[in-house]
Amino acid sequence: MVFEDTIRPTGFLDHQSSVVRRFVEQALHQDDLTAEEKAIRLYYAVRDNILYEIYGADMSRTGLRASAIIAAGSGLCIHKSIVYAAAVRSVGIPSRLVLTDVRNHLTSDRLRQFVGGDVFHYHCLVSVFIGGRWVKATPVFNRKLCQLYGMKPLEFDGKSDSLTPTTTMGRNSWNSSVSTAISMIFPMTPSLMACARRTRICSAHATGSAAAR
Repeated sequence: MVFEDTIRPTGFLDHQSSVVRRFVEQALHQDDLTAEEKAIRLYYAVRDNILYEIYGADMSRTGLRASAIIAAGSGLCIHKSIVYAAAVRSVGIPSRLVLTDVRNHLTSDRLRQFVGGDVFHYHCLVSVFIGGRWVKATPVFNRKLCQLYGMKPLEFDGKSDSLTPTTTMGRNSWNSSVSTAISMIFPMTPSLMACARRTRICSAHATGSAAAR
């Protein structure tokens, strides 16, 4: 069952803003698309046009708005997932954020020290309602980044879950057993953001920002 709170705009999923509407229009190009086709086009627009950037990501309440993220052009998994969730809602596709813990096998020493290990707490992706069921999508790691790290970029066909990137040698770069075991699904609410800000990675980014106060 689809509820109204998976469609409406929020303080973070501000899909009524001109910035989000323009992003969606540029991604879709045409009106005669199915919901599945819209979800797929928006997935790739977010995945490849908004860069994945860990260091210096804005974790303030303003910086976590979809419109602000689009304007910045980069962000963490939570930033890119917020944009995708807002974008699909703007065309009538229900969405909600998924928070999960994952183990990253490609973590550098610098990043491992930065987040306190190789487990990324509250990694964020999106669940979209297409064809009568919820499908998970991870529009996080852009194609160029994947090429640099020898990973295959995550594809999305609108039918199957898009969850775990693999290396070009076929090895999972994320530990899927961790991510599937500790998965939680929520609509986007202020309490979700408060929860996300308590994670190690968010706390690290929020030092000195409004999110840390």
